Amino acid sequence: MDLSTISLEEFLCRENIDFQEAGMDPFDQLREEDISGFVGANICEIGAGYSICYHAQTMSAVFLVHDGKPVGFYIGDLISINPSHRREALSVPMILHATRQRACPLKQTLTNAGLSALTKAWHVANGLAVDPWPCLVANENSIAEGA
Repeated sequence: MDLSTISLEEFLCRENIDFQEAGMDPFDQLREEDISGFVGANICEIGAGYSICYHAQTMSAVFLVHDGKPVGFYIGDLISINPSHRREALSVPMILHATRQRACPLKQTLTNAGLSALTKAWHVANGLAVDPWPCLVANENSIAEGA
């Protein structure tokens, strides 16, 4: 999906959002070894030791990697970042790269933080906000695959 061709309301599924309270974060329950085997090809480096990588089995899911270790993911409608890497707008590049490989959603299940992250990513994609983590070094193979 190209976020610059759809409205924010379409992207968020304003008419079909299911809000939920933030609960136990999946990253609090995972160990690095539980998810590192799922980290696939590098899409791009975004700076400060961070990169965005595909999920090993699907290009519509991505991981945030810091210094070679997974510290976040965006799979389905679940976005999670290790607590020590939060509050840096790191969800934005994950959303921007994952949504390129997805169809427009028909329904969203979101927390308030998820709504904020998706809204910020849509604003970045539409030139209404500065990209806090632009792709600095792209993996040429990922570009050829449509990243």
